[in-house]
Amino acid sequence: MSGQPIAIGQREKMFNPCMNNYATGDGRRFWIVGLEVDRHWPPLCRAVGKTSGWITRGSPTRGHAPSTAVELIGELDQIFATKTLDEWGRDLRR
Repeated sequence: MSGQPIAIGQREKMFNPCMNNYATGDGRRFWIVGLEVDRHWPPLCRAVGKTSGWITRGSPTRGHAPSTAVELIGELDQIFATKTLDEWGRDLRR
């Protein structure tokens, strides 16, 4: 759909940062399945406390380069490592 090749097996290089798996601070992993980037990215930004600049930065449908998604995945990796899976489960349900 996006015209970009899918990076199978390379979660760090996926085009959509809200369609990926992440490790939490307790070493457990979870999936975020936000297929509709423009719909799911803003709530994810709010859940991780990154609204300023992130909402427009993470929307591939608005012409952002795949390298932006790679940067955001790296930053999300660091953010999700700060809490346990149970803590993120609570925060993401809000």
